[in-house]
Amino acid sequence: MSARFKITADSQPIYDKWGFWEGEYWKCAEWTEWFYALKNKYGKDEARRMWSEGWNNQTELANPIDCRSHDSLFIEFLKKEDLWEAAYQGIGGIVVKTAVGTKEVIEDVVKGAGGVVTGAANTGKTLKYLLPVAFIVVLVGLGAYSYKTFVKGK
Repeated sequence: MSARFKITADSQPIYDKWGFWEGEYWKCAEWTEWFYALKNKYGKDEARRMWSEGWNNQTELANPIDCRSHDSLFIEFLKKEDLWEAAYQGIGGIVVKTAVGTKEVIEDVVKGAGGVVTGAANTGKTLKYLLPVAFIVVLVGLGAYSYKTFVKGK
């Protein structure tokens, strides 16, 4: 529950004003809490509609807009509640959505590369023991072949 505001399904969003707004406004936690209050009272579909309408009444430079690009919990909330598209409307939303998507792709590639490096390290450890054994097997095989061919063959 928000410490600064009493959030209910009947609450009206308190928006950050563009410029040098000194007052209080809803941040990420209040927007999330409001959605769940709406969902409990009206159901998921109506809650999505009402939340999206409220969210998109903010100005492009409002502080809570940053929630969708810098707050991983808020981003997870948007995805979980199927609000992802609603939170990224307008030109600013398209730019931020692209940046967030690019960041996630880069993180996935880095994690994948880390897995490859770990896999290569594990393969290296395995080869460290298998190569000497394979070398000994090959030497024994060559010795047996040489003995059979040259010593017994004579």
